[in-house]
Amino acid sequence: MSLSETHEPRVSVLMPTYRQAWSIKRSIASLRVQSFTDWELIVVDDGSPDDTGQQIREIGDDRIRYHRLEKNHGLGHALNTATAMARGDYVAYLPSDDVFFPDHLHLLVTLLDSDEAVYLAYGGVQSHHIWHGWRGSTLHGDDAVGHEAEILGGVPSDAPNSGIELPSGNLLALVQVMHRRLTDQAELRWPVRTEAVSDSIEMDRWRAIAAAGLRFACTDSVTCEWTDHYDQRHKIIAEVMDGSQSGPSSYWISGRGLVPEWISGRGLAAYRTYYQVGPEPLNWRPSIGRQLDERERYQPESQVRPESSGTRILIVGELGFNPDRLRAFTSAGHELYGLWTTALEPWDSIGAPPIADIQVIPNDAHWKDRVREVAPDVIYALLNVQAIPLIHEVATAGLGIPMFFQFKESPFHCIQIGLWDKLREIFASCAGHIFISDENREWFAAYCPDVVGNVPSLILDGDLPLGKWMNNEWSELLSDTDSEIHTACAGRPVGLDDLSFFERNKVHLHIYGSYLHRRYPSLAVGHSYIHMHETVDPKDWVRELSQYDAAWLHGFQSSNGGEIRASTWSELNIPARLGTYAAAGLPWIIRSPVGSRTSVGSLAQRHGCGVTFDDYDELARILHDRDAIASARGSMRAERLAFSFDYHVGSLIKFFKTGSVA
Repeated sequence: MSLSETHEPRVSVLMPTYRQAWSIKRSIASLRVQSFTDWELIVVDDGSPDDTGQQIREIGDDRIRYHRLEKNHGLGHALNTATAMARGDYVAYLPSDDVFFPDHLHLLVTLLDSDEAVYLAYGGVQSHHIWHGWRGSTLHGDDAVGHEAEILGGVPSDAPNSGIELPSGNLLALVQVMHRRLTDQAELRWPVRTEAVSDSIEMDRWRAIAAAGLRFACTDSVTCEWTDHYDQRHKIIAEVMDGSQSGPSSYWISGRGLVPEWISGRGLAAYRTYYQVGPEPLNWRPSIGRQLDERERYQPESQVRPESSGTRILIVGELGFNPDRLRAFTSAGHELYGLWTTALEPWDSIGAPPIADIQVIPNDAHWKDRVREVAPDVIYALLNVQAIPLIHEVATAGLGIPMFFQFKESPFHCIQIGLWDKLREIFASCAGHIFISDENREWFAAYCPDVVGNVPSLILDGDLPLGKWMNNEWSELLSDTDSEIHTACAGRPVGLDDLSFFERNKVHLHIYGSYLHRRYPSLAVGHSYIHMHETVDPKDWVRELSQYDAAWLHGFQSSNGGEIRASTWSELNIPARLGTYAAAGLPWIIRSPVGSRTSVGSLAQRHGCGVTFDDYDELARILHDRDAIASARGSMRAERLAFSFDYHVGSLIKFFKTGSVA
């Protein structure tokens, strides 16, 4: 038995790690040069697919205890495992991408030893960026010292003094912290993945400590570094919605994706891919971006499905906002396989098992062999620009399987980032094309006459919701109660630039989207007719949204004058919120398309569900015309099933089999 197994150290340093063999020696080296030497390091490897274990063995320090989990269980589970293994009086944290400075442990131990009333001590932290660094006592700066409980008990906010974007509002990085080891920490356990996935896991832990009345104290010295890199867990989880920042939210062409291979992506689908999460449904709770409890949304179907005698479909690409629409295929007896892109937008989805019965073909060097083994009847390639490199690879692989390509957005983005040639080659390789509107088909035919129009085509919106959400849980209109108009906006208020319109005309605007509270913090401040709401789940679309009179699509003014070649993406686009509004029977508020060609204008005219206007004064008159709004609402309710994916599955399968749209 070695000395390390019999000696109980003063400090247990916990190191949760995953896929960080590239940095772990750097982190451990910073621990081994500490002026305080009475420590043990507990490394919990959360199922890393790299050579983390070999890196640890090469160090050869018997103060290091290495424990590897067979598969990834998440940061909370790894921390709980390490905590249970700890033997020291004090517990410190050294994530495997961070570093200690030489006096870090010494100063923290000294502080805890000198004041028994302090439960948690922390040193100041710095982070080094490419051009400059920042440093401070906390992630909120020096002013937070002594006010920890107050800040932790407030509403999360960005850290304005640290030079970083931290949407969770976290106060302390793990690497800063040392606290006393309690014999019973059941009430202060780390939350685990089976409960929720959140980038606020540290913040929630510090809140629990503050709520328990335990004291914090700072050493007043910067003694560690929180290393900034693209694969940090909080960056993968916390979604960047507007693409205004550099790095992961920017498109770059590299390898088989649109982002460098060293950037993992953002959002739920990227999280699943990066951490190799299995089929279990997740309760996804990012501090910014779309929240989703898959346990509720993707409950197993209760119906008995028919025997699999239908079409064998290989889906290639990604699925956008409404991935559960694929259940319409499996419910009809079709067999699904999925080959998914690794370049994902934050709001994007790929076909994880909770969504439907999809057999995943790993996107690795052997995908062609696996596709040939599956022998699908058809390849259904979709949906948005980030999937183009993978779809192009499949389309030009010589598989001999008919491919049908459904492209949603956007051709202009393809031009911007250098994918136009690949887009054209995909069109040229397909047995059939699926366009989101007649206007899109005409636009592509005008600019790609040699590859569009030579094979059959179908018109179908690329991201329709599942029909099960179109229930009859109608709510009473708010306008019947207060005689004022109430409108809804699910997502960004694109083009709504005259906020005075609402109070001036007694028209309420109800904006839905959890991430919008942070993105537009002052939007409803001082506006009694503007209201912010949390994101509404599909199961509640009808009940929640049907209480409004109408809903806003993107408020742009068309200027193409009827010339399809002059169309912008705003004129060709069909926003994903369209299906949400349709489910709730809400007519769409759009700028008048008279004299111009727009995709949403044509749809609204065809279904009689548009509230169209040239200027805001005209809109006010229309919205207060209760009979006109009731007529548009009635048309939308009557037509709403046409905006469900289920409604079109039969036609889509026929198109796959025969190329016919009749």
